[in-house]
Amino acid sequence: MDCPLRVAQARLLTSDIGLPVRFTPVDGGNGTIELEANVTVVFDAFTTCVQTTLWQIEIGADDRRYYVSTGGEETKSTELNRFSIRTSQISETVYELFFSGAGRVPSGPLGIFVEEGRRWLGIRNDRPFPFVFEKVNA
Repeated sequence: MDCPLRVAQARLLTSDIGLPVRFTPVDGGNGTIELEANVTVVFDAFTTCVQTTLWQIEIGADDRRYYVSTGGEETKSTELNRFSIRTSQISETVYELFFSGAGRVPSGPLGIFVEEGRRWLGIRNDRPFPFVFEKVNA
């Protein structure tokens, strides 16, 4: 298993619904997640890697694709791990995750890249991926 881990979509033909995520407001605030406000995203799960499961942007080898991978300090917000949630044009109950942009990494909605039989999450302006959230009481 390679580390850092890139974020991929779970296979559609299985009962695996993927891993839960936790959103945290970058500004702290009252803990409420507001639309279009900067948040960090972290998997609420453990891995065999000696790193966090905090989402951040990774620049692909060809410098043209930007993937979501894991790593970084969970207690520290940086330009590469700031995302926001926006309402999709599909419906008021469907959302898009958006990367806020940093240096040479452009801002844009997250979508899916299909490579080597895997469905990787990354910045994809031409095809944002729709998300539906389910709140889990902790």
